[in-house]
Amino acid sequence: AAGTAPNHDSFSAYDEVARHMKEPSIVYKVENTWKVVALISIADAILSTSLHVRIMAFIYFKPRITWCHQRSKHSHFISLWDSKDASGCINIERYEDTWPVLS
Repeated sequence: AAGTAPNHDSFSAYDEVARHMKEPSIVYKVENTWKVVALISIADAILSTSLHVRIMAFIYFKPRITWCHQRSKHSHFISLWDSKDASGCINIERYEDTWPVLS
């Protein structure tokens, strides 16, 4: 789950994003892989910085946006495996570029 491994996702960063969202959102703070996968399987869309969450969203054909750096393991996965019409990485420093993709 996000925020549980050193130098990975951060619950505080996700909480900050949720505060700015106009639509209801969930920052899921459960450290159980199967419960996270179950939540992804029923989600309307996924926004994450996690490659593993991106892969699960890909497997379940969910609309997905990943915040990452352009030269990252995320962009490598996307270029190799994801569909051509799926959103790529959105540079985390340019998070404001997320909203037009969601429209």
